[in-house]
Amino acid sequence: MNALIANNPEVAQRVAIDLSENLVSVKLVVPMDEEIPILGGKTLRLNLGIIVGYENERPLVALKGVSLGGIPLPNAWLGNLKNRNLVKEFGAEGGFWKFFSDGVADLKVQEGHIRIKLKE
Repeated sequence: MNALIANNPEVAQRVAIDLSENLVSVKLVVPMDEEIPILGGKTLRLNLGIIVGYENERPLVALKGVSLGGIPLPNAWLGNLKNRNLVKEFGAEGGFWKFFSDGVADLKVQEGHIRIKLKE
């Protein structure tokens, strides 16, 4: 994934992805526009962790946490979505999570690798 990101030098300077056992970690560096109140002209450093797996014949995707400048954001600020399986929570409503889930036969993240087996 990082090799794909590296193909675009502007994105490569701002995004890094790390894959470990059942976890996708994303690091973002986001420069803020000068006109934004309080944060204008500053650079935000965001880290987020996403639990990824496959259980009970369905994909598992859950937000593990988000930090801003190294400070973890409260679950309430994240819509109380931490550690909730987004596919299970929102897949029944149709839309992205249902279509995603319906097309995945297996999903596994290991050190440096992600494996997605698609349904026929």
